[in-house]
Amino acid sequence: MHEPTATQPTARKLRHQQGAAHLLTRRFDRELHRHALPFHPAITLVEEGVATAQDIDTVVRTTFGFRLPFFGPFAIADMAGLDVYKDCFATFEKHYGPRMASPAMLTELVDDGHLGVKKGGGFVVPAGDPAALVAYRNTAYARLAQLLDDLGPAPL
Repeated sequence: MHEPTATQPTARKLRHQQGAAHLLTRRFDRELHRHALPFHPAITLVEEGVATAQDIDTVVRTTFGFRLPFFGPFAIADMAGLDVYKDCFATFEKHYGPRMASPAMLTELVDDGHLGVKKGGGFVVPAGDPAALVAYRNTAYARLAQLLDDLGPAPL
């Protein structure tokens, strides 16, 4: 069992003061702060010669990474369509083997008719009229795109 450290209350306070949502689950409290987690598959792709570091940064920044200030990965999947994600995993499995197969939870949702905003709800988006969510998403993405245009590229 994981025992809290003396620094955890201070870390929690700092995250709260910075506006970060705090998850109470100890496992997530211990793991979420690790920025290396999404880095692992990215560096693996570079090591395997699939893409360059610059290519991956561009893809992340201009696709799902662009959405992350507003939505987490589950809401993004719900909006894109869980059936679309299931199909992507089928392609990944075909090319990269069973380690990239569709997760069982995703397959079950899709097989039960839950496709996200399209139909039946999803992981975090409930079934029903998605008009307000879609309007918010469109406004948020347009404003972020404008901000990025105003700032220009990062001086890397």
